[in-house]
Amino acid sequence: MISLQDLKHSLISELELYATELKGKLQSVKKGISHLETQIRRLEDNILGQEYNQINYFSSLRRLHSDWPKWLQFMRQNVAKETQDRVQEMRHKLPIEDDYYGALNSIYVLLDVYLITPQDFAKGLLNGKQYNSSLDALDCYAVAQFALRNEYYKEALEWFYLSWNYQQNLKESQHKYFLLMGLDPVRFSKLYSRNLLKENKKVEAWKVLKEALLLPHHDIILFRKLREIERNFYVHSKPETSVTREYWTDHRECCRGEYKPPKGLSCYYEYGADPFLRIAPFKVELLNRSPYVAAYYDVLNDSEIEELKLMSSPQIRRSLLYNHTLDIDQADVDRTSNSVFMEETGITLLETISQRAADMTDLYVTAISSEDLQVINYGLGGQYTPHCDYFDENAENGDRLATVLFYLTDVQQGGATVFPFLRLSYFPKKGSALIFRNLDNAMSGDKDSTHSACPVLFGNKWVATKWIYHFDQMTRWPCLSIKK
Repeated sequence: MISLQDLKHSLISELELYATELKGKLQSVKKGISHLETQIRRLEDNILGQEYNQINYFSSLRRLHSDWPKWLQFMRQNVAKETQDRVQEMRHKLPIEDDYYGALNSIYVLLDVYLITPQDFAKGLLNGKQYNSSLDALDCYAVAQFALRNEYYKEALEWFYLSWNYQQNLKESQHKYFLLMGLDPVRFSKLYSRNLLKENKKVEAWKVLKEALLLPHHDIILFRKLREIERNFYVHSKPETSVTREYWTDHRECCRGEYKPPKGLSCYYEYGADPFLRIAPFKVELLNRSPYVAAYYDVLNDSEIEELKLMSSPQIRRSLLYNHTLDIDQADVDRTSNSVFMEETGITLLETISQRAADMTDLYVTAISSEDLQVINYGLGGQYTPHCDYFDENAENGDRLATVLFYLTDVQQGGATVFPFLRLSYFPKKGSALIFRNLDNAMSGDKDSTHSACPVLFGNKWVATKWIYHFDQMTRWPCLSIKK
């Protein structure tokens, strides 16, 4: 995958080449102007000196007849055609519409889950930590339009105001740039006033339209809308209801780390059956007893992690969710990540990781009793809303008894794995693994194992998941009593 940073550098290089060729054309035009001005001054001097003869006449006529069409042809020439072609070829590498709207949706998820105000987000203040990043007038305008389109009227109003406020402090050259990039002040005023009216803020909408009528190139629609507001000033109306985004309260509070860890749990060394573990046991932190949830520390080293990321990166694609109604896998805002299943046969690193999962869980981890390792990357705002790993259906190899979740990176802010019903949070630690059971003693799905990947607020989250089936585990999984 090509990073956004690499794409930005490529685009800047092409724009610099384009600017260089434009400068070359500009210099040719300036030389032409200078030459014409010299000829005109000479001609005027000759006329004043009564020396306007056939020579001067022919010279002037030739320039108007022969030179001017060439100038017109020169003006119509495409500048930097090769550069334009290269930029056109870059289009298939650029973010697509799904990426763009996914990023916009992620902003609202982040604000909602982490209780961040649009003002703080726009200036790079995330949960009390200031970053060297911010949004400009065009960015805020894009977020406002997305919110208005999705009927998030209250939130849209805040983003429109931020964009409007930034626009007041722009220089003339900046106004021209933003106009080129799509921030038309007249259209902005129409949308901003529409949003204000949705919130029953008639006076504010009237002021926005009144100010817009002073802009050049305004249209009759602004005037008509202004008159409509004036006619209905005293007509009482209720604000339109915004669409609310439903999130589990416990999920959000777990993502923010607001719940304290349960008492009576412990940390210990686990020696397992492998003789090597006698001298290098697993470091384990028990996080919950039923269902079993535990963190294992330092189970992958840096070289293994880098090799796994390097191996999976070229194949990684947008994660999909199964749609039961349509019976298809499709992209969904509930799961915003990229992932790939890595076929393990004959690949030493993947076989080593599977063996490590077997040592930690004391379960059989084979090609039949487990799924291939899935490597997942959550970018900014990436999340997986509350879900269960078990199928609760008849499957050829049984249901998913246990999940082993390896963490390949630290995450600066956000990105926790949380269990809403248990009010339990685990924040990523590079090289660690989280193990939890998905089935109860009757081999039925345990709803308390419901978990989610919280949105990444700052950083880049990489994980690898190994699911282990309950078939083939008869000698490893004891027959336990079933709670009634």
